[in-house]
Amino acid sequence: MNTYWNMLYLEHPPYATWSIKSSSVKEAGVNIDVCKFVLDLAIFDLESMDILHKEAAALSRLIYRMKNKFRNDKGLRSMVALNKALINYHNMALLKEYKDLRSIIEMEDGIHILPSKQMLEYVLVRTQGFAKLMCKIENTAKYAAHFLKARINLGHAWSIALIAYATVSRIWFCSRHTLKKCCNWYDRLYICSKNFKHVGLPWIPKNQSLPCNLRLWLSLDWLNVDMSMHDTTEEKIFDQFTAKASDNTNEINFNASNKFKIDFLKLSQENASTHNVSSEESDDDDINDIGEVIARGTFEKSLPKVLPNTENPLSRKRKHVNINNEEKTMRKRRIK
Repeated sequence: MNTYWNMLYLEHPPYATWSIKSSSVKEAGVNIDVCKFVLDLAIFDLESMDILHKEAAALSRLIYRMKNKFRNDKGLRSMVALNKALINYHNMALLKEYKDLRSIIEMEDGIHILPSKQMLEYVLVRTQGFAKLMCKIENTAKYAAHFLKARINLGHAWSIALIAYATVSRIWFCSRHTLKKCCNWYDRLYICSKNFKHVGLPWIPKNQSLPCNLRLWLSLDWLNVDMSMHDTTEEKIFDQFTAKASDNTNEINFNASNKFKIDFLKLSQENASTHNVSSEESDDDDINDIGEVIARGTFEKSLPKVLPNTENPLSRKRKHVNINNEEKTMRKRRIK
């Protein structure tokens, strides 16, 4: 039987809810606020993935552009596999599952209406499959980038290969960043689901279970690096790509780990000065460059010395002309 996390289209458990009074929430150990925060954070992060969607659209257009000329290239085949994985990610619709789960959590007259544990387990399983799919996207993008970089180093069709390499690299970066976020959603939601109640029959079979730590289950070396947990709803998942322009200055602040600033006024002044100097020099060179007349004899003397076994191409042409003239004279004599 196929595992639940590896199924693209998984049957949803029944939409069942249970209620609990606000006075007995602490006694039951249900942390509703943390569950709301995790769901809101996941929804916000998934809604801010427009950059990945744009790069996926650019990748599909590049494949259409390259499929005739590079149909047997390994880099293009890896790009096709990457495009299929991105289509599966789009069809997975994980954002809808988080929104449906968040819409169930309500409070009426001091009574909290909460989803069943089966519904939380379903979202956890989909998050688990989402993380595994992101791992595949990250590995495939890295594999495709290897062949595209080799083509760039080779120098054959390097212009289109450079565009494809940049697109694949951005998809690789987005997938790694999304995967780190996904592990945070899963770990927090798994802790919250322990105190939720089962409503009806259990949904997960006995031979399958949910991992308590998604990072350990994925077993990726680069995921072991500690990631800061200070993310709030004021930040987007891809803030490292976006820039916020200030109103009072002509500077741009990038929200990365190492913040830096770029002063566009200084750069524009430096570029203007260098452009003026270079343009003046180029104008002087164009004016002074009037050319030089070279005689044919001096041109032949300037040619490199030819080895005794080889011949000068100019002399070879002359011999060929002389041979043709001799043949013509011999034919005339024969006719006479």
